[in-house]
Amino acid sequence: MIERSPEIAELIGALVKAQAAMRNPQLDIPNPHFRTRYASLTSVRDAVTPALTAQGLVLTQLVSTTEKQEVI
Repeated sequence: MIERSPEIAELIGALVKAQAAMRNPQLDIPNPHFRTRYASLTSVRDAVTPALTAQGLVLTQLVSTTEKQEVI
């Protein structure tokens, strides 16, 4: 059985509200090989950060190192 924090309902509620407010990112980078466009990381962050912030949520990226001191 998976143990869950009692606050999971609050988190899920905030994520549902944030998701409802999110918009699709702009396809702002051309891909000449396929003659298409794709969304840059900047465009994706611009699309999701305001909705997350409005619900008191933050987007993070955890960093750690290997035994060889490589950043992962």
